[in-house]
Amino acid sequence: MLQNSAFGSFGGQAVNPILSSAPQAIQLLQAVPQQLQQLQQIEYIRLQQLQQLQQLVQYIAYQLQVQAQHQSPQQSLGAFGPQGFAQPFGSIGTGLQSAFQPSPHVM
Repeated sequence: MLQNSAFGSFGGQAVNPILSSAPQAIQLLQAVPQQLQQLQQIEYIRLQQLQQLQQLVQYIAYQLQVQAQHQSPQQSLGAFGPQGFAQPFGSIGTGLQSAFQPSPHVM
């Protein structure tokens, strides 16, 4: 007797391998909505972090602009002056640190 190669034999009866893996497939499919929800939460958090980074960059740019307006042309611009560009990343940490400190108002 010839048997189709796509079917196995179980207790003398032909069994479709697709049907035998159905419970596992159903279990995997049931996990999909929860995984999609987790991905959406991750994406939402990622977008929030991106917005926070954008706000931080805008804040730093504003603070640097305010400081530049309060400094005379003879004074160094810190990390962004000629010395800072001659030595890349050498003093950017101190430049950014001062950007978060309130600038004194000159009258």
